[in-house]
Amino acid sequence: MKINTPSSRFKLSIKKKDRVLEVGGGHNPHPRSNVVVDKFTDDNTHRAGDLKVLKNQQFLQADGENLPFKDNEFDYVICSHVLEHVPEPKQFMTEIFRVGSGRGYIEYPLLPYEYLYDFDVHLNVVKYSPGSGTLYYAKKSDLLDLKTKPVRDFLRSSFERGWNETVDCNKQVFFEGVEFDRPFDVRYEPTPAYYLDDKLSFNHRTFVRYLLHGILRKVRL
Repeated sequence: MKINTPSSRFKLSIKKKDRVLEVGGGHNPHPRSNVVVDKFTDDNTHRAGDLKVLKNQQFLQADGENLPFKDNEFDYVICSHVLEHVPEPKQFMTEIFRVGSGRGYIEYPLLPYEYLYDFDVHLNVVKYSPGSGTLYYAKKSDLLDLKTKPVRDFLRSSFERGWNETVDCNKQVFFEGVEFDRPFDVRYEPTPAYYLDDKLSFNHRTFVRYLLHGILRKVRL
């Protein structure tokens, strides 16, 4: 398995002849995807813009937990920022492995992101562990304290108004991608320690510089 930074979404090990499925391409489908599926066609609640499909892509409306494809119909499956939305992550990944020959890429927000912003449409927190070869998941209600929800609501509203400097200069803290070449275990685990990584460090200096630049830019307006 390969743990990727968020910027590596477009640097995947996809072969020229691979037939690629993307589940939940949303408003920003991967250009290498041959087939794109999405559960919601007219509702942008779960994405940042209108549904988009490129000229070279076939689109089907489908539920990622019950994909309308044969076993091993695709060589590779891309799934970026979908796992946090689905009701049953284990069933979802079972379908990804079934139709995609065990190869693919997943990307998701990490627990620190949910601690700060707690988007209502995110149902789960997920984290892949290279040591155990397991993707752990839990419901957000298992991990987030309701007493701090007003703080998260305030931070989310500031993010939605454009104060996204914290995320922009610390993406390695908030997002993670995993490229895989075989199926792996998926397990429900409600213990917070499974979703935190001591190796991740917050980039304070870059954040302050980015924040000051943002303030000056808004003041000029």
